[in-house]
Amino acid sequence: MSKARGPYRVDPLGYKKANEALDKKAENARELGLDYEPAQQEPVAHAVIAGALFDFMGWLTSRKERLVLSSADNASPAVEAITEFAKMRGLSLNDAKVQDWNTSPPAQRTWVSLTDEQMLAIVHYSQLDNARAIEAKLKEMNN
Repeated sequence: MSKARGPYRVDPLGYKKANEALDKKAENARELGLDYEPAQQEPVAHAVIAGALFDFMGWLTSRKERLVLSSADNASPAVEAITEFAKMRGLSLNDAKVQDWNTSPPAQRTWVSLTDEQMLAIVHYSQLDNARAIEAKLKEMNN
């Protein structure tokens, strides 16, 4: 059985950084008077599953053995890798609920355009933000 070696080649912080960026986007939109809120947080179970996926991929990419996955390849090596990882982590695969996953795509939302006032506010905000950055640089250079 292969043992996990570090460092993993998967960035588990990427998910956190993406959520922080979405939160910043929502904050900026609220400052502009736009009605934007990021999607509701996923239930804790989804966060646990996401963590397990990162853990598995980290372990998988630290192995010497190469694993090729495609529709043209035999799935047995992938099943063996999952089984080995589960055994290493003390997980039981006996009651895996693969069929319970929702595989349908999310419903398509109706496109909502910005009003002229909202567009002008964005342009004004961007220009003001740029002007402040220029001013900060000038202050830095003149001190």
